[in-house]
Amino acid sequence: MIAISGYDVLEQIYESDNTCIFRGKTLEHSNSVIIKILKSDYHTREEPARFRQEYEMTKNLNLDRVVSARRLFTNHNTLVLVFDEFASSSLDHLIAEQEFCLENALSLALQLAEALCDIHKAKIIHKNITYGVCR
Repeated sequence: MIAISGYDVLEQIYESDNTCIFRGKTLEHSNSVIIKILKSDYHTREEPARFRQEYEMTKNLNLDRVVSARRLFTNHNTLVLVFDEFASSSLDHLIAEQEFCLENALSLALQLAEALCDIHKAKIIHKNITYGVCR
């Protein structure tokens, strides 16, 4: 598992071409967190800029269905973005773990649409929804 200063990384919960997302705890207070990192030490100029922009746009969000970023820092030559823990799963895990009848599918679709609506009301256009915010 990856070592991130100040955090106990417990499990990887998502991976894309550019990022990994982990569930973890702060070492100081044992608070549950979600940790998002850039995968490569050799980034294009755009990737760190997108991370910083994500942090700036989400650090002051006060939305029930959307998590806010808590911290952005550099660890071993890569950027780390930390969010408060939220009870969620990726859509592929939800589909694999439960029977996906029409009622469940519509309920999930409604939750996602409401979260996206909240984001749009905050004047944010989300271009890459890859990890669930479903509670």
